Amino acid sequence: MPARLHYISRYFGDGTPSRWVVLLHGILGSGSNWAQFASDLARRKPGWGLLAVDLRHHGRSETGSAPDGVAACVEDLVALCKSERFQIGAVVGHSFGSKIALRLCAEIPGVSFCASVDADPGPLSTEGKVRDDFPVLRLLDALRQGPQQYDSREDFVTEMSRAGFAEGIAGWVGKNLKRNEGHLILDLDLDRIEAMLDDHHRLDLWGLVESPVCDRLEFYIGGKSRVVPESSRKRLAALAQENPRRIGMTVVEDAGHWIHVDRPEALLELLLSGIPD
Repeated sequence: MPARLHYISRYFGDGTPSRWVVLLHGILGSGSNWAQFASDLARRKPGWGLLAVDLRHHGRSETGSAPDGVAACVEDLVALCKSERFQIGAVVGHSFGSKIALRLCAEIPGVSFCASVDADPGPLSTEGKVRDDFPVLRLLDALRQGPQQYDSREDFVTEMSRAGFAEGIAGWVGKNLKRNEGHLILDLDLDRIEAMLDDHHRLDLWGLVESPVCDRLEFYIGGKSRVVPESSRKRLAALAQENPRRIGMTVVEDAGHWIHVDRPEALLELLLSGIPD
């Protein structure tokens, strides 16, 4: 059974927008990570509304029925769009949200633009790598090894900083903290969340890249990130050269995996130029 999803909407101007951009966070994020970004984008894209969604097991959304994975998340989003009558015209997905975005474009007619933010469309290659090479896996491990409760959000940010994560990243993960008997706890089922991530890592969606169902498909890759391997970067660059009207790839310099945290202005400009008026 689909999970009922919580979302934040942003739009400016008179009346309800006829077209919506869906912003999808990565593992351990939430729609609120995109809230300010959504406002900035909506302000500069009149006629478009922005939806920042909490995926299942995240933020204020329900957990939904097992099995968890990309397909279940797509089903949740399709149900949301039908119940709220959202006409989706563009989808932006970061990391785990990227494969959901690609699949959603194939499920919902009329999506003209899709952006993948620092994610490999193919299955995860672990050859020659260790768990610490993957930022999200390091973050999951840090949460498992950290305290079970905190006195304040500042304490959580401090703990994550000790584990090597920037204050901005720790801050948005901390938005999943909930008050419980005078303390803050991270009320997340990390095992089910990692199962979602495992499904994402297994999926090979190169077919949806080579034959995109939307009018324009963009890949934005962090210059400092190691998530998208060199082999995939070369493959994306070749596809963009072969089909420049449909596919694009941009490396965002001085950005790591969390481009919308490290270089929000750069990502905003890329989306402003990519999403049609």
